[in-house]
Amino acid sequence: MFCPAGEREKYFEGLAELLKDGQTPDRDALVELMRQFDQEPVEI
Repeated sequence: MFCPAGEREKYFEGLAELLKDGQTPDRDALVELMRQFDQEPVEI
């Protein structure tokens, strides 16, 4: 849950663009998108 959501839907729009046509996004593109929306990848 994101409250307030702000422009969170734009993250999902960007993700859909990276995944269009069944593409697998490269890690750098995905991390760049995540950081635009205050998200950080977590290595496990």
